[in-house]
Amino acid sequence: MTMLDALFQDLRYAARSLRRTPGFAIAAITTLALGIGANTAIFTLLDAVMFKPLNVPSPEDLVTLYERPRDGDADATGGTGRYMRFSYSRFERLRGALGSRGSLAAMTRTGNLVVRLPGQKQPESVRAQLVSGEYFSTLQVPVVHGRAIGRDDVSVTNGQPVAVIGDRLWKERLGGADVLGQTVVVSGVTATIVGIAPPGFIGVWSDARADLWLPLTMQQALGYRSNMSSYGDSELSNPWVTQDTIAWLNVIGRIPVGEQTQARAVFEVANRAGIEDLANAVDDPKFRADIRSNVLEMPSLTQGFSRLRTQLSQAFIALTAIVAIVLLVACANVANLLLARSAARARRCAPSPTRDRAAPSRTADGLALRARASSRCSSPCRQRDRAADRG
Repeated sequence: MTMLDALFQDLRYAARSLRRTPGFAIAAITTLALGIGANTAIFTLLDAVMFKPLNVPSPEDLVTLYERPRDGDADATGGTGRYMRFSYSRFERLRGALGSRGSLAAMTRTGNLVVRLPGQKQPESVRAQLVSGEYFSTLQVPVVHGRAIGRDDVSVTNGQPVAVIGDRLWKERLGGADVLGQTVVVSGVTATIVGIAPPGFIGVWSDARADLWLPLTMQQALGYRSNMSSYGDSELSNPWVTQDTIAWLNVIGRIPVGEQTQARAVFEVANRAGIEDLANAVDDPKFRADIRSNVLEMPSLTQGFSRLRTQLSQAFIALTAIVAIVLLVACANVANLLLARSAARARRCAPSPTRDRAAPSRTADGLALRARASSRCSSPCRQRDRAADRG
C-alpha cells in the first residue's frame, strides 16, 4: 500500500466516523468556520487598508515629500495637513533639482467638483483632482484611450483646459462611448476630454478615489479654494501657481530605490533654498524662525495615501489580535471535543469485568489496565466499526 492509498483510506475512515456522529461533526465544523471566517474577513480588510500597494507599476519606487515642523508632525500617511503641501514654485524648484534621476509630480487632494458630462443636461458631483503634467508619467499609468495630461497642458502662460476621465465614470455614466474630443463643463469651465484612465486606477489616495483629472493651472478658473495653507501675505483670488506663499500641492516622485539617498540630499539643498526665500518674505520673526526649522522628509509611498490607515491602524491591529485569539479558542474547543470523543471511544473499547476478571480495580494498577485497553482498541473496536459500515 502506497502512502497515497493509506491517506485516502484514513480520509474515508474519518468521513465515515463523522457521518456516524453528526452532532460532533456539526459542532466542530461550525466552531472552526467561525474562527477561520472571522480571521479571513479581518485580514482581508487589514490587507486592503494597511498593506496593499498602489495599483501602479513598481510602487516601491514611489516616494512623497513633506516638511517636518519643529512642533507637531505632518500626517504623512493620510497625505493631509499644511506640512504635506508645497507651493507650485517650490515644486518646480524640487523638480528641477531632481533632473534625470527620476520624476516628480504635483497634485491636489481629491475633491468634489460640479461636472456636466457630454450628452447630459444636468450637472452632477464628480470626484476630481488637479494635477501637474508629470502626474501620469510619474505613476507610469498609461491611458487606455487618447493621451494623458502633459506638461504643455499645464503651462502657466499657455495652459490648455483638458481632462482625463476615469474608467468607471466613462463606462457607468457615458456607456463606454467614444468621447475623446468632446467637452465636459466643470464648475462652469469647458474642458476637452483627451484621455481615459485604465481600469482600476483611482489615484494615490486609496480611500478617496478620483474619476476626473484636470491641469492644476485651471485652479483659478475652477474657483478651487480647498486644502491650502498661506504663509504671509497672499491673494487667494489670484492664480495660486504664481504665489510662493500659498502651499496647496502634494508632491510625489518616482525614484529608483538605489538612488533615493542621493536624491534626498539634492532635495534637501533645493528645499532649504526655498525655505530661505519664503522666510525672508515673512515679517514676523517667530514665524520666520518656525519656517526655517522645517526639515524635508521623503518617506515611501508604496501603499499610497490613506486617512483610514492613519485613523484606524491601531484599531485594526487590536482587532486582528482579538480575532486571532478567537481562532485559538475555537481550536481549543475542537481539541476538547476530540478528547471527549476519544475518551468515550476508549471506554467503549475497554475490557469488561466478564472478559478480564483478573484486572485489578486499584488505582496503583491503573496504568496496566490502560495499556491492555489500548491494545484491544486496535482490534475489537475497528471490527465493530467495519461491521457497522458493512451493515
